[in-house]
Amino acid sequence: MILFYENHRRMAEIHFQAMKLGSYSRLPLNVHVELRRCMEANAKLILKIDQLNQLAFHAHTIGDTDWERNILNEIEEIKAKGEVEHA
Repeated sequence: MILFYENHRRMAEIHFQAMKLGSYSRLPLNVHVELRRCMEANAKLILKIDQLNQLAFHAHTIGDTDWERNILNEIEEIKAKGEVEHA
């Protein structure tokens, strides 16, 4: 299943708005700020999921199934929410 999170949807909307205007440079400043916020949130989400996937693989390779299961559960929780908790 492919999940589309709020940030992804908003980035797509901004993209189509920019294409309608002819370029990203024609977007208002507040939209540029919003796009950056969406991109930062997306980067944090992807980074966290990638880090957890690496840990899960490590847990699997050393045979620690409890740790692996905990990590995979954490990944699923993050995917269900579509965001990473702020530290």
